[in-house]
Amino acid sequence: MPDHQETVMTKIDASVQGKWDVAVANLGVIGVHMALLNTGKVLLFSADHHDYETMDKGKAALWDPATDSVTHSDLSRHLLCSGHCMLPDGRVLVVGGQAYGQNLGQFLRALLGRGRGVDHDIHTFDPVTEKWSRHADLPRARWYPTCVTLPDGKAMLVCGNWNRIVAQIVERLTGSDRFGINDTFEIFDPETNTLTAPQPFLKDIGVYLFVHVLPGGFLYVHSWNKTRLFDLNKQEWIPQVFTMNSPGTRIYPAPGTSVLLPISPDNAQPARVLIAGGSTALKPTKQTPATDRVEIFELNAQDPGQSRWRETTPLAHRRFVSETMLLPDGTLLVLGGAEQGTGDHNHGAVLESERFDPVTETWQTLARASIKRLYHSTAALLPDGRVVAAGSTGHEWPPAEQELRLEVFSPPYLANGPRPVINWAPPQVSYGASFNIDTGDAQSIQSVAFVRPSTTTHNNNMDQRYVGLKIVRGNAAQLTVIAPPNGSVAPLGYYMLFIVNTDGVPSIAKFVRVQ
Repeated sequence: MPDHQETVMTKIDASVQGKWDVAVANLGVIGVHMALLNTGKVLLFSADHHDYETMDKGKAALWDPATDSVTHSDLSRHLLCSGHCMLPDGRVLVVGGQAYGQNLGQFLRALLGRGRGVDHDIHTFDPVTEKWSRHADLPRARWYPTCVTLPDGKAMLVCGNWNRIVAQIVERLTGSDRFGINDTFEIFDPETNTLTAPQPFLKDIGVYLFVHVLPGGFLYVHSWNKTRLFDLNKQEWIPQVFTMNSPGTRIYPAPGTSVLLPISPDNAQPARVLIAGGSTALKPTKQTPATDRVEIFELNAQDPGQSRWRETTPLAHRRFVSETMLLPDGTLLVLGGAEQGTGDHNHGAVLESERFDPVTETWQTLARASIKRLYHSTAALLPDGRVVAAGSTGHEWPPAEQELRLEVFSPPYLANGPRPVINWAPPQVSYGASFNIDTGDAQSIQSVAFVRPSTTTHNNNMDQRYVGLKIVRGNAAQLTVIAPPNGSVAPLGYYMLFIVNTDGVPSIAKFVRVQ
């Protein structure tokens, strides 16, 4: 094929399917845990992949997408298997970590109660100083916990194993995977870096629950194939249990992916949560097929008991251990995963990405990645509108494969013409206030949105959300928009501000703090 024709075809393919490029050949860290910081850098951390047994060793890297430079930050703890979320000041809260019992000696000491892992730890990472801080320990361990930022900016910590070793023994003896779950919650206060006393949460739950704050002040909590709602205003559980239509677990050990669908500028549409992929069995084995079924949970805020799950268009490829990203144009990107098994024993890598349109509820298959992203892989939306994928420990655990490369996906919109440019935006805004965005492209802008930076691990993105902003007026050089109304729509903290033109092309984002 002549060079010119090949170049034309490449551009056509990129505008239809997007394209993948390897950004970093060796990060030096397996990106099991990932967080986009308000400085624009990406924090990636995990265990020391040369030594999974030592509790006082870990690895962390900072990648700058603007330059592809990588620096390493000191990390003296084994934070693999922690949970994390963003605090209002931009710090990353990291809860728990690896459980004690990685070798025979640890196992015996753990049984006798004489060993202590990292699953009691609480850390924060400061994006400005790029330093880790350790805070007072959890009163009870959390291995595989979930962390969610509440409307007021405090963080709720839930689930996780309080004793992973005992839980595994009980499961092998009885077949029950319900023993050993920490069924309490605690609230972390970022002003004082302290915890409340543990309070009862839910019985009969798993680990790495999917938890989202929904507009109207409800907490969505999903375990296996069932969902509960907690009314944050009344501080009580809605009595109904909402069961998905399709069988199979959607959380660990064969997780699908859960995402709060974009919130419209007028917040008129009911809050919706989409779960894609997962397993076809509640207790999957390494032979169990993944599912291609996709369901949407619709909140009835006026009568929460009438909320419901409904099915929508399935994926083109059955998959689990995959990632879902909210994109600046309001669509979703699903990437990576496997066709069969459980996290630690998976088979059949899925390389094709898929994009979901929440308006038409249809899927489009996009470009194939060159790198398999399986268990322990992560992904995040970047301020320039690309998506970075990292990590993966391959098909089995302990891992025979340890993926150290970063690959970046450029969605089709980046090949659709010039970007709009944000010349200026306020560094912070208040709820319900109008604010101006300086841009020479104001006349061509069709949408404006806040997108909360990702903090993700084990296919559980604990922060991302898309909040559409109402455009009230504009001229040739400026847009005026309205900030989100309250913390249930946009919890306190930093967001990426995107403007998107009529060709669907996003700007490079500016970080804005909602307070």
